[in-house]
Amino acid sequence: MKKGIILVGVVSVLSLASCKQNYTCTCDGPGVKDPEVTSWKLKQEDAKANCDALNAEFEEDNGSCTLTPG
Repeated sequence: MKKGIILVGVVSVLSLASCKQNYTCTCDGPGVKDPEVTSWKLKQEDAKANCDALNAEFEEDNGSCTLTPG
């Protein structure tokens, strides 16, 4: 019985980790008057990939982007 409860708990935690959540990517740098804020409801790995792509663009102008959950 205890093994069954533990198994259900582990599966629940893992399923929550792969759920889509809201993520915000905030990009700022020199010459940017207002930071660019982009939000997505994605899995964490997908949101990170999107924010990394934006970061590559902003790095060309000495800027950077930061991904935050929320």
